[in-house]
Amino acid sequence: MLITGVLIQWTKTVDRPRFDRELPCRRSVIGGVNHHQHRMPNSLEIRWEFTPKALFEEQLTCDVLGCKISIDDGVVLATLPIENGQTCSPLRETVEGFVESLFLGVQFIVQAPCEIGPPRICTIGEEGSKGWILEAKTGNIRLVGSSLDLRYTRPDGSIVDTRRERIDRKHRFSRSAATNGTDDALARMLRSFRAALLDPRDELIHLYEVLDTLTTRFGSKDEALSRIGLPRKKWTRLGELCNHLPLRQGRHRGGITRPLRDATSDELEEARNLSAAFIESYVRFIESTK
Repeated sequence: MLITGVLIQWTKTVDRPRFDRELPCRRSVIGGVNHHQHRMPNSLEIRWEFTPKALFEEQLTCDVLGCKISIDDGVVLATLPIENGQTCSPLRETVEGFVESLFLGVQFIVQAPCEIGPPRICTIGEEGSKGWILEAKTGNIRLVGSSLDLRYTRPDGSIVDTRRERIDRKHRFSRSAATNGTDDALARMLRSFRAALLDPRDELIHLYEVLDTLTTRFGSKDEALSRIGLPRKKWTRLGELCNHLPLRQGRHRGGITRPLRDATSDELEEARNLSAAFIESYVRFIESTK
């Protein structure tokens, strides 16, 4: 949403933006470009910054309906055309949704929250000049943690590179999450997984929402297990962790008469891995039905 009454205007000879509070009625301005000067912008650039900068570890590039998206070194950069002078368009909404899904995907793989800042928006003219647009700030996600990389050779001569495997998995799943971002069930499960990372006091409640979503999507637990191809014992075990053990992070803590305790780190990791297995199996299901 544009901030009413604030214009960031530029000229080619000025390096930094100038703020004009009052805009004369006789001039129609979009993104800092004066229509009466016949310098309408022809493209929109959206830039996000995120931490840690090495979240994706290597550059990732995507194409969404002809719009280029590049992710590298803590920066997401998307460029899309401006049609009829409109900076807010269905295409922009599609691109922003795609980027959100990319981060939901990579956050799912690293199993830790991440932090992505608000977008910085500018228009770009044919001669390369820019006009900046101020927009309301959105919420943040936080990321913590790291991993150890190993590279070794098996007795058969094959090479195991954990860094390469991790990066490939991040990029592959992020693309899948973004490509299938319009699937309501997948979007709800990824948001539940994100909520579990951001709300540790209720982590098991959010992780169990993945099973609730699958039940709703397929109509029953039995049908869900049949369609995504996971054993019943995984569903049962996640239910035990989230519902039946006397854990403060669990779903039924108010109805448990035994003394409550905090879940151990092993129990929380097991619950995350089980929930993640259901989400990844669902992604394979929807991709197999295309």
